[in-house]
Amino acid sequence: MRDPAATIRIELLGKFRITCADGQELTLTGAKNQGIIAMLALAPDQRRSRRWLARHLWSTFRDEQASANLRQALRKLRKMLGPCTGILLCDGEELGLDSSRVTVDLFDAAQPNGSGMELLPGLEPRDPAFSAWLQQERATWRDRGLLAVRQSERGVAIRCVFDQSTAPSDRLLAEYTADGIAASIIEQVRAWRQADTGSVGKPLPDCDVLLSCNLSRADYTRAAFVRAIDLRTGEILLSETHPLSDDDQLRQATPELSRLIYQSAERVLSRLPQALGLNRPEARATALSRLALKRLFGFERDETRKACALFEKAYRLDHSGVYLAWHGMARLTQLIEKLEPDTKALQEQITELSLQALRSDASNPLVQALVSKTVSTIGGDVSGGMDLARCSVAGNPHSPYAWKALAEAHMACGDPVAALSASSNALEIVRYSPFRHWWDISHALINLSCERYDDAIAAAETTLRGSPKSRPALRSLIALYTRCERLDDAMHAAKRLGEIEPGFTLELLVNDPAYPVPVLREKDLLTPIRALL
Repeated sequence: MRDPAATIRIELLGKFRITCADGQELTLTGAKNQGIIAMLALAPDQRRSRRWLARHLWSTFRDEQASANLRQALRKLRKMLGPCTGILLCDGEELGLDSSRVTVDLFDAAQPNGSGMELLPGLEPRDPAFSAWLQQERATWRDRGLLAVRQSERGVAIRCVFDQSTAPSDRLLAEYTADGIAASIIEQVRAWRQADTGSVGKPLPDCDVLLSCNLSRADYTRAAFVRAIDLRTGEILLSETHPLSDDDQLRQATPELSRLIYQSAERVLSRLPQALGLNRPEARATALSRLALKRLFGFERDETRKACALFEKAYRLDHSGVYLAWHGMARLTQLIEKLEPDTKALQEQITELSLQALRSDASNPLVQALVSKTVSTIGGDVSGGMDLARCSVAGNPHSPYAWKALAEAHMACGDPVAALSASSNALEIVRYSPFRHWWDISHALINLSCERYDDAIAAAETTLRGSPKSRPALRSLIALYTRCERLDDAMHAAKRLGEIEPGFTLELLVNDPAYPVPVLREKDLLTPIRALL
């Protein structure tokens, strides 16, 4: 039997290993068990609270269940440590390692800079909180020069080029447009922009996508020719011409220019996973998130559950904060639409996902836009939601997500007129998007608040054309049609809603104060529906 006071060595670079002083290796099975030791080893004093560990390994569970899971894991862990179980210290609400008996390879003074070895590769307990913690630890040690950045971790390399022989104003606008498209892509996929050295014909050898924008003039009009090429295969991912007015300048984001940037980015993103190959984690994660968005925007229970699972899988493949933010938005949809019974657990998970998204990618305008909604809705932090929305618009004034976030932030602050202006900007950008209905339903509710009932009907009807099972649109139309004495249309909308929402009745809509129609209730649009009962 080994000396229980003997030291052990924990190896975190490369494959996770624990070896004793006599050279024998301790085998710890299970990612959660290895995760406990790893998180304790990397803690500043090699101690963590039980609550912290539970929340980072079982973040999708309620606190009581997470704590029970941790206790069960510790019982198994002690058995696996065997004679060395004494290295694990339990003191009230804290767990720790006996630092006098434990050495960690990452703390070795002789550890060479840029070793090229990864921190805990392959260790994936399938928990978003653990993944966020591990990503942050990798970034911290990489910044200290102890971990090299591998080529496969750099993401998609996008090089923006433009014709430098044109007039200075056109050249600047072309450069701005190309950079804007690349920035919008980078919000949604792990990627980075390469600087243009002025040689369009000689792209850098490690570039994945060459993105070009050139402006031309004819008579009194001008047009932007935008092209994206996969340099590995020569495949054209995007090749389009867009008319631009002379109002499109760097000092302002006109709807035409914003639409060009948003549409171009979306079309490149839709082709990117197949072009890069699904063996690359960022490509697979992008493909999963695009599929998740299609499911999320349908507002159906089963589809929303699938969207959550897809966002979670995307994050496990490629630890980008945007997948955490989208996962939080999907959970928020479940909460608002009452698609899941455990509302407290949903609220806790939404809060944690939002915090993790900001910790992971706080400067990403899309993350800011998505978290803005959850911050004001779940936390009641209206000012914080507004700050995030304004940061999002400032970071990417061409993003419809940013303008939608700003519109909803104005609504939360009680300013529907400002909300309507921001929402109109968003709709101009997404005019031709297949996901336009996500913005239309928000626009319908804002028009309701402004008592612009005809516009609200038009926006809700447009929502249904893009998403025939949109519950919020059907609820709004029942009230709006009734108000306009279009009773047959109101009854038809009620019938459609009853087919997709289990248990729906007009009595429920009118009499249940918890039913999710706050704007209709505020504007007293439920009272006329009583005539249909």
